[in-house]
Amino acid sequence: MPTPQLEIPGDCYWDLVFHYKNPDNVTVERTEIVRWSRKVSKSAFKEQTEEIASKLATEHKAGLEAGGSYSIVSASVRAETGISAEINSTISKVSRIEAHEELEESGESQHTYRLGPGSSYSLYQRVFYAPGVIVKTQTYSGGPGEEVPGPKIHVPITCDLRPNKFLSDIEASYLPPSL
Repeated sequence: MPTPQLEIPGDCYWDLVFHYKNPDNVTVERTEIVRWSRKVSKSAFKEQTEEIASKLATEHKAGLEAGGSYSIVSASVRAETGISAEINSTISKVSRIEAHEELEESGESQHTYRLGPGSSYSLYQRVFYAPGVIVKTQTYSGGPGEEVPGPKIHVPITCDLRPNKFLSDIEASYLPPSL
């Protein structure tokens, strides 16, 4: 029997980190500290997975059984997003952390830029968001003005599931305590 799969909705977009306008009549060089982070909440991710699995099961789709219970075996996004390695590294931890645990990693990077008199500079950071997952990546785009580098794109997370096995048809025996 093939492994059941489902897709969790996710979005990738550019977030404005800062915009600086040089009001002076001289060229300036500035250095900014930018924070990246990765956060996974297994309970929120699992809740969304169960909700979608339940809906697909009642519609008899994705090879899921109505009333069944499933565990996440693996989760990944398509390679074409350009930042998939960073996202996949984060969401791969979903199957390894405890049920109500959150995982968070963060760090900083420096960005130095030069601005001529009266010019401006904007820095954008690539962000991925899905239920229970937020990745503020280490992918940046900067330039003059405030134009966003690209559109928001839908990037689903594909999850491989495993049916949970439960015990059934078990008879209980009662043994009286020894005297």
